Amino acid sequence: RGIFNSINHNNPITFWGKGISQGHSNALRSLENVEDAVQYTVPIKRQIEKSKKEYDYLPSSTHKRLCYLCAEKEHRAILKKQIKSMPNYFEGYKVKIKFINDEKIKQMKLKPYHSGNVISLTKLCGKYKSFIELNLMTESNPHFTASILVMGINIIENLKNNYGAYNAFDVPIKYWSEGDFLKFL
Repeated sequence: RGIFNSINHNNPITFWGKGISQGHSNALRSLENVEDAVQYTVPIKRQIEKSKKEYDYLPSSTHKRLCYLCAEKEHRAILKKQIKSMPNYFEGYKVKIKFINDEKIKQMKLKPYHSGNVISLTKLCGKYKSFIELNLMTESNPHFTASILVMGINIIENLKNNYGAYNAFDVPIKYWSEGDFLKFL
């Protein structure tokens, strides 16, 4: 996203999914009377295609939220209201809530896949329209996330003789890899 932003000075649009969102699933599980939950983020396909032609969207128009919860019947009506009004997670989005048993949720958690597209629309030299797109498909969102965190250990090792605070753009790209991939460039 940062590289795309530096090329065209526009905020790229990120479409996550279809896949299990760890953060949204945790938000559901944090609600009182929820025994377990899984949330799938599903991009709205027409918005993906639209974003390649024009930069005009509301963040809540980019995704649907499919929520699967295990909860007792007497709590379900209030849970639906709480979920749909939860700011920064579900409020303003198209949300579908389905109550299922805990065994089905356990089965869903066995396949924690996720995917995503980052799309950035730009006009080159102020005239020629182009878009840049990065796609991600991972069979395990938790393992992919863990790999990113482990990569940070390599960065720390490469920065061991430097002091101070760094953000991702302060770190030379060669420090992000264990191998000497730059020798092939």
